[in-house]
Amino acid sequence: MYSRVCAVLCLNLAVDVLCVQRQRPSACEFSDDLSVATCRDKFLNGIASGKEEFPDGLVYLDFSGNSMKELNDYTLPEWNIHDVKYLNMSRNNIMTVTELAFFGLYLLENVDLSRNRINSFHRDAFLFLPKLLHLNLSENFLTYIEEGTFSENKALETLLLANNNIVAFNNFVFNVENSLNLLDVSGNELTEFGSILSVELLKLKELRLSRNELQTIPGRSFAKCRHVSYLLLSENNISIIESEAFYGLENLEHLDLSRNDIARVRAFAFELKENTSVLSTEQDSVASNLKFLNLSHNKINSFNFEEIIPIDSYGDITTKFSNLQTVDLSSNSLETLDETSVSWLRTSSVYVNFSGNKWKCLCDTLYDIYRELKNIVTLQCEFPDNLNGYNWTVLEDVLQCHIPANEPEQVSYSEYNDDEERYSTPSEQDKISPDPFYLPNVLISGIHVVTILVAIIVVLLITHKYIAGKPEEDEFW
Repeated sequence: MYSRVCAVLCLNLAVDVLCVQRQRPSACEFSDDLSVATCRDKFLNGIASGKEEFPDGLVYLDFSGNSMKELNDYTLPEWNIHDVKYLNMSRNNIMTVTELAFFGLYLLENVDLSRNRINSFHRDAFLFLPKLLHLNLSENFLTYIEEGTFSENKALETLLLANNNIVAFNNFVFNVENSLNLLDVSGNELTEFGSILSVELLKLKELRLSRNELQTIPGRSFAKCRHVSYLLLSENNISIIESEAFYGLENLEHLDLSRNDIARVRAFAFELKENTSVLSTEQDSVASNLKFLNLSHNKINSFNFEEIIPIDSYGDITTKFSNLQTVDLSSNSLETLDETSVSWLRTSSVYVNFSGNKWKCLCDTLYDIYRELKNIVTLQCEFPDNLNGYNWTVLEDVLQCHIPANEPEQVSYSEYNDDEERYSTPSEQDKISPDPFYLPNVLISGIHVVTILVAIIVVLLITHKYIAGKPEEDEFW
């Protein structure tokens, strides 16, 4: 490697000695102070070697959307960009990055190599970038990250490796004295992630592992990155969450486990340390900072809130999940809720999204829960079919579950017509207290009927006598 370094130094020295006057790249646009160069979308495969170079003092170079195929040991060193801090080489056709590709660019802080065709880069490619803060390698064709690749980039804060074909990381990719804050490895082919976290990442705040092929979250997987507050594990094949899977994540605020194959969540799955059931005022002993828990689009058919995310209070001290705001359980396979969960939901201020589940709107399965929670949560029926999509208020409006079995016959849900207005339910007062004028009205109506009948009979008798023979005047009356 050192012989190659010498060759590059000699090349630069020879250029300086010759004092060849070079022109600024004609395809690029420059700011007035020549600190910014934009060469975007020009289909360039480089600049004219020996004839063009960038001016001294260039800080920002955008060379995206061109036709570069390689970053070799001489490409960038010949461009005279040793003062550049921001380099954008995205949307080219770069396939390889060699060992000394960035040699001499010691001030680089932000490098964007996304949306290229990079399938490999030398493990020392970024060795000479001590001030590198942000590196974007997303949307390439990388399959493997070698040991020590970023071990010398102690200032590196953001590393984006999303949407590659990475199947594995070697151990010790990072230096133990790293400054990594954001690590995005989503959209790859990882089946495990233990090697990524083989060294402590004490400054890591956001870890994105979504859209991989993870199946299990082993116990204490995140013990070496205990300051993570945002953890994405969505769109994997996770079906098992082992005990103490999230051990050590005392600062975790947002946990996304959506779109996996989780059918059952074990009790205390989100507890962070052992023996948390023992009374303790240590807020870091449980997920005291967790605010958002996303379990949507899984296969969960039962969920005991009290066991899985207990909110326990001892006097004025809330020891568990005290900051929890939202739990998303939408699009799972829930059909009903257990008694302790009903109690949890009735006393908790946490918003729970239950939409898209398989709620059975039947009197014997859901009505008792409805009575307890009708003013707290809203559920949509899936069964029976003719009530699919209706609000669970149909338990009273249609099925009339509130009417005891010995009362008049209920309206069957099979008679419910989607195109008609919902049946109204008579109030309890209407059923208990009869109309006070009912009996007098019946009596008066009876008298009217009797009077009319008597009059008809009299008329018939008189008519009969009149026909039989004309009556005397006194007989007529």
